[in-house]
Amino acid sequence: YLVVLGVNILFLLLGFFSILPRFSSVMIFLSTAMMFRAGHELTNGGHQLMSILLGYNLLMSERGNESFYANVVSNLVVFLAMFQVVCVYLFAGLFKLQGNMWLSGSALYQVLSLKTYSHPIFYGLMHETFLLKGVNYIGLVYQLMFPFLIWSKRLRLPLLVLGMLFHLFIVFGMGLPAFGIFMMASYSIFASKSFAVSFGEKFNALLSRLKLFV
Repeated sequence: YLVVLGVNILFLLLGFFSILPRFSSVMIFLSTAMMFRAGHELTNGGHQLMSILLGYNLLMSERGNESFYANVVSNLVVFLAMFQVVCVYLFAGLFKLQGNMWLSGSALYQVLSLKTYSHPIFYGLMHETFLLKGVNYIGLVYQLMFPFLIWSKRLRLPLLVLGMLFHLFIVFGMGLPAFGIFMMASYSIFASKSFAVSFGEKFNALLSRLKLFV
């Protein structure tokens, strides 16, 4: 397991610095799948989602100047990756409607009462029933509306910011760090082309500055 983890970290670094990006993507996908398979008893929906997205990533174009068919396949795969994340929220929200905890507003109280998973810093919130119910219903509505509102360019950014806050609470408050981190990572699929290009240019400029000190 440690060897596979080392390989995964190595190719993550190579891909991060755009060294052998296509080969690195394949190795990241394979090594990640092997680790998740080995520790399947500890995995959750976030691990499954990340495995699927890494598979989609293999078919995405590194640049937009490839052949026509390659770009068509890449754009289709990007849409499928977005749709995959949308399905996660849609079915999670619909599943919550089938029980009583989320509809009654007691779901977060039940989660925070499980001291094995919840963080002690949030124990004081167990007495704030009005606040917990409010956050409960906001989370439920968010999951149900995400599949529809995410396609609006005007609403996309505030929706993703709200989702980041929601998943940060999952990371620190519900004891599910891997799930929260993977879900936040999946948001990168919805980044606009202009944002991605701007981020890439700033990142390359930062790397150039760092090379001056090496």
